[in-house]
Amino acid sequence: MIRIPALLRSTVLTLGAILGTLCILWTAALVLLGVTPLVLLSGSMAPALNPGDVAFARTVPASEVTTGDVVSVVSASGVRITHRVIDSAPARSPLGAGAVLHLQGDANDSPDPEAYTVSSVHEVVASVPRLGYLLHAAGSPWGIAAGLALLLACVALGWRAPERHADARHDAAPRAADTSPTRRIAAGRTAARRMAALLALTLVPLFALGSTAAPQNTLAYFSDSPTANSVASGIDAAPWFTCAQAMAVSATTTSPFAYYPFTDAVGSTQADDATGGTDAVMGAAAANYTFGGAQPCRRDGDTGVRFDGAAGYAAGPNVAGYAWNVFTVSLWFRNDATATPNQRGLIGMSNLPTGLGGLNDRKMWLDSQGRVKFGVFTTSQQTITSPNRYDDAKWHMATASLSTAGMKLYVDGELVVFFAGASAGYPYGTEPMYWTVGSVNGWGSGGGYWKGNISKAGIWKRALTDQEIRDMYRSALPLN
Repeated sequence: MIRIPALLRSTVLTLGAILGTLCILWTAALVLLGVTPLVLLSGSMAPALNPGDVAFARTVPASEVTTGDVVSVVSASGVRITHRVIDSAPARSPLGAGAVLHLQGDANDSPDPEAYTVSSVHEVVASVPRLGYLLHAAGSPWGIAAGLALLLACVALGWRAPERHADARHDAAPRAADTSPTRRIAAGRTAARRMAALLALTLVPLFALGSTAAPQNTLAYFSDSPTANSVASGIDAAPWFTCAQAMAVSATTTSPFAYYPFTDAVGSTQADDATGGTDAVMGAAAANYTFGGAQPCRRDGDTGVRFDGAAGYAAGPNVAGYAWNVFTVSLWFRNDATATPNQRGLIGMSNLPTGLGGLNDRKMWLDSQGRVKFGVFTTSQQTITSPNRYDDAKWHMATASLSTAGMKLYVDGELVVFFAGASAGYPYGTEPMYWTVGSVNGWGSGGGYWKGNISKAGIWKRALTDQEIRDMYRSALPLN
């Protein structure tokens, strides 16, 4: 009999046992959780889902689907599509009550050309990055061959008769049953080998591609080329499909106090307040600002405003009467590459509705090093500063909040600095105060009239949560 090194035998059986156990756990988890694995083949759902990721979906009635859900459906041509819902309406499908769904990939410029009438869908609830590459490798001809070879090796080694000592082969007389510890250990090893072989046999479901545990391939298709800013994100990365949706409701039913998307027609002298409030007045002259400019959110399909850095600004109405010790301000900005350190004012409160004002407080600006700053005045100037610079002529979202918890500054949806030592601004009382966009006197360096683009400025009378701010930013990905 051919002698097989014990280490080799142990390695093969251990590997087979591990893979077999994983197959058992994989199949059991999918069955118990009631989910179907979907392997992404293209990139139009980036950055939430990328090629090679595995999404896990559960079957739900189409009537339960809401805007922002990521679902998987089969198109009229028989291709499985996994995209985000941008609109739904009740309808009857061939299988009864259902819905008409309009979908669009996060990285796509336009909705899918087909409307999907369905009674049920696969709703994506989780994903694992790059797991699809492993599953495809296991299902390839080489992967199947390797798995079968390992399976046969485990079976052969698991049931191979245990080797006896050389002297025992020459014993003429039968020997009494050996119950020594050594023999019991040997018997235990034989049982362990056979158990490993049995576990290895569970590799078979991995190759039964029609089984419940087999992953389905799905296209997140129509636009595979767009790239997105790097961001830690998942399936729940964009509950709002457009920036307008996210900014208008801020992930709750509480609308902002004022919201200026700056989507006004070229030549307008006012910026519409999308909440229905008083519009902001544009200044100082038409030459200082230009509507119809760029904006960050690809799927919104609208425009923004560009300020010239000389005297351009937008001033909201008088907001006296509210203490403004609990608030959030947020906007998108992209500086002009030629902007000087004195052309960097973003948003703030001023006692004058024109120019840079006299008294400035509760404000955001970029300093001379391109860092975002947020300041309030208590009995002295209290300022927090982002650790990184953002004067790179790219779109960024800056958000600041003040509350009893303190001062918080967010950039691109993430909290970058927090200061608990200031929880109120200067008490102006009944003195007129105005929120101005694009004109802020900075403390220290920076500030002034903004030179570059600004879009979607919002003001809230509450402190938004970290998740709300993160959702607002991710609703824009990928950026223009």
